[in-house]
Amino acid sequence: MQLFDLVYVLTGGGPFHASETLAITMYEQGFQRNQIGYASALSIAMFLISLVFALFYQRFVLNRDLQGSITTAGGSRP
Repeated sequence: MQLFDLVYVLTGGGPFHASETLAITMYEQGFQRNQIGYASALSIAMFLISLVFALFYQRFVLNRDLQGSITTAGGSRP
């Protein structure tokens, strides 16, 4: 999602925007077309998508990894 440099150097977004990422679209809108407000809105959208994914990952995947590793107080086994 945030891949920029490799795609931009190799294809520049590709033929007919086939390999264009959200970061490349942000760059083109902000610096090449001088639509700074639209590029800013795209950056906020990318932040929110990343935040939702990170919270989902933290909530479900890390919770699954921690199950069974928490011990009870006192150290006795049931």
